[in-house]
Amino acid sequence: MKISRRLVAALPAQFLSPVEVVNQRERIAELLGQIAALQGEWTDADVVRITSANVALQREVRALTAQRDRLTGRLAAARDNARFADKRIAALEAQLAEQITAPPT
Repeated sequence: MKISRRLVAALPAQFLSPVEVVNQRERIAELLGQIAALQGEWTDADVVRITSANVALQREVRALTAQRDRLTGRLAAARDNARFADKRIAALEAQLAEQITAPPT
């Protein structure tokens, strides 16, 4: 019978078989080793550089979001203007058609 990892993680250690306990401890040790290896690779300069780049990217995202919002507003206004112009043109065309087809008075 295979026990799912989620079930194993949810069970208290007293209910786990000794094999599962050993497997979990090995996996935890492996993951801790990976964390230690990753932490050892970053120098202070790397951390400062990455943090600065992250701040700059966040600023750029905010600026681009603001620009998108402005352009979205301008697009909506342009569409409204185009709809108004279309209605006005249609009204003038109808008025012109009436004048052309109307008998002279």
